[in-house]
Amino acid sequence: MNRDFLNWLAGFIEGEGCFSYHRSTAKTPRPKPVFVLTLRGDDEDVVREIQRELCIGSIYTMNKRPEGNKWKRNDKPGIQWQVYRTDDCERLATLLSGATFHSKKARDFRIWCQLVEAFISRADTETLEVIANELSAVKKYTESEDNRE
Repeated sequence: MNRDFLNWLAGFIEGEGCFSYHRSTAKTPRPKPVFVLTLRGDDEDVVREIQRELCIGSIYTMNKRPEGNKWKRNDKPGIQWQVYRTDDCERLATLLSGATFHSKKARDFRIWCQLVEAFISRADTETLEVIANELSAVKKYTESEDNRE
């Protein structure tokens, strides 16, 4: 994989990406790693190029939100690249481990990689919860920092 592309992608992720997790709906919910990159719909070509280059993840279009939906910042259509499958998360973690992150997103990525590794190795739910809670704590802390600026 081209190092220049990976470093460009890392920079792009620093601004627009989200290393996170999803809880399954099974009886014993286990945090599952997921990565999401969301852009305005007019940047669709960028998202599709990233997916084409990496050959992982799925692309979803997001239409205008219904009136009264307060969590959406604007009402413009968007596009989202989701890396959800476990093997895709593992590949993304491996690829980006060779890239350079320059912001606090580096902490998110480091913790997310731990979650990916633990999930793949079938760690117990308690271990996954500890890592997921650490990722959530870092996100809450950095979001509160952003709101003070």
